[in-house]
Amino acid sequence: MYLEKSFFKTSGMILFNKKYPIIYKAVYDKIKDERLKKKTRMLAYKIPCNTHNVNYRDIHNQLMNTKISDNPEEDKLIKNLIGVVNYGLLERGGSTDSKSFAFKHLDEALEHQAEYGGRINKITQMEMNEEGYEREGQKCYILNSKDKAELTNGFRYVKELILQMHSLSMYEAYEKLMENKIKAYSVRTDAFVIDTSNVDEAKGLLDFHNDVGGWRVSKSNEDIILPTVEYNIIENEKVEIPVVICKECHVKEKYDTDNIIDEYKLLIIL
Repeated sequence: MYLEKSFFKTSGMILFNKKYPIIYKAVYDKIKDERLKKKTRMLAYKIPCNTHNVNYRDIHNQLMNTKISDNPEEDKLIKNLIGVVNYGLLERGGSTDSKSFAFKHLDEALEHQAEYGGRINKITQMEMNEEGYEREGQKCYILNSKDKAELTNGFRYVKELILQMHSLSMYEAYEKLMENKIKAYSVRTDAFVIDTSNVDEAKGLLDFHNDVGGWRVSKSNEDIILPTVEYNIIENEKVEIPVVICKECHVKEKYDTDNIIDEYKLLIIL
């Protein structure tokens, strides 16, 4: 992972859309336009302690080759949805689970609360008597318990890598349109707005097809809602890299383990 400083004010923002962007080497190495690299300066880098080779194309092909619905359009829609939902789950940093238990008696609910924790709520059935006044009927006690776990290192890096690969593809498509005098009026996550008169020329420049990853014309004329906010660089804060200083510690009594650990906390014994 490279921490860069960006000096862009034009199309490079599609890929480097922050003042201090983080970009992965796998994406950086695919950048063919040297102008992009000249307008960024590397401030720091981070190397993972371990990596694993995963063939995502096989996983993708296995999904696409599995028949889910007899309706071709529905089949394609469901497969796209499976992919999108799984990409979204990659950025999860934790998991929260909650359960509710119902009890007729308060002492039973309190007993479970003492053992498992949680919060007790009372539900009362209200009955109307002959005079029209309400009175309490049956009572029920609900114990709601919740637990949360955080991932120390989830799949967020995979999600970011996918999005950066996508941003690079969008940048290359944008540059191809601009080089051929086709103006893009707005840039969305996966779409450009161009003049109707340029659609046929754009089809000759970009890869138009109905499968996953293909370009297509989705809206025209009054169906298009143009954004009202100009596309700008996000002024994010620079990540401060802590400087780790190592010092040599001489121990008088090497068997006094408890005191050594309490005093120095992090150490390597030579």
